[in-house]
Parts: sequence; structure tokens; C-alpha cells
Amino acid sequence: MLNKLGLVLLGFVAGLVIGGVGAMACFGFTISRGMFTLQDMDILRAEDTATQAYLDKSPQIGIWALENYLDFFNAVIDQRTDEIDKTTNEAQSVFMFTDPKLRWISYVRLGLLYEKLGNETKKDESFQKATEIFGRKVKEGKVDDFMIKVVEGLDKDFEPFDFEAEQ
Repeated sequence: MLNKLGLVLLGFVAGLVIGGVGAMACFGFTISRGMFTLQDMDILRAEDTATQAYLDKSPQIGIWALENYLDFFNAVIDQRTDEIDKTTNEAQSVFMFTDPKLRWISYVRLGLLYEKLGNETKKDESFQKATEIFGRKVKEGKVDDFMIKVVEGLDKDFEPFDFEAEQ
């Protein structure tokens, strides 16, 4: 009888330990997803601010804003994807609201601002980065024209997002 009671107690303790570890892992995963969501909101705010500077301010201010936004976004990508290749496909969705593939739009905008200032080297670098992210789904030599046309269409219809009113 005592032996059976000891096994039941051991099973109960093992269940508590396994349950506690599982609960902590689930809680950690939930917290990390929440932190990713908050960081994604920071990325969206930075993108919106950089786009407003690109459209409404001088080219120098627009360049500064876009470069800071892209540096921040690239740092987040590096931070989140260091170990991503070792995880399952389901766990690889580390971006909640933002899409790293859409950075090409900001690189095109950056290139257009550098073109306004006459800095062809920086313009070419920006368009090269945009092309690498965008991919070459358009005829060779026509990629820059296509990207510019898309960005100009987006800029024409741009409305800043009021993050404060949405909270």
C-alpha cells in the first residue's frame, strides 16, 4: 500500500514539474510574440515617419529619416533571424505586422532622394539594394523603372497613419 502511495506521489510531483516547465515555456513564447508585436509597431511608426519626411521635408531630412528607419529595420531582421534556420517552418513567422520584403520601397525612395541631390553613387547603391530585395521579376534593365512607377503610385495615395487615435 505504501509502495503504491509513493508511486502516486511520484507521478503527481513529476506532473507538477513537467506542467510547470511547459507553462513557463508557453508563457515565454507568448511574451516573445508580444515583444515582437510591440517592436513591429515601432517599425511601422518609423516607416510612416520616414515616408512623411520623404514626401514633405527636404531631401537631406528625408534621407536621414529613411536611412535611420532602414538601419533599425535591418537590425531587427538580423536580431530575429540569427537562429531562424534551425527552427520549424511554423516558428519562422517572426514578423507579425511588418514584411521585410517590402523594404525595397524605402530603398527606392532613398535612391530618388539621392538622385535629387545628384549623388549617383548612393542612388545606384540604393536601387541595387531595392532590386535585390524586390527580385528580378521584370525584364532586365526595366526593374528600376518599374519600381519607381510603383513607388510613385504609392506616394500619390499616401495618407499618414494616426497611431495615437487607434489606441
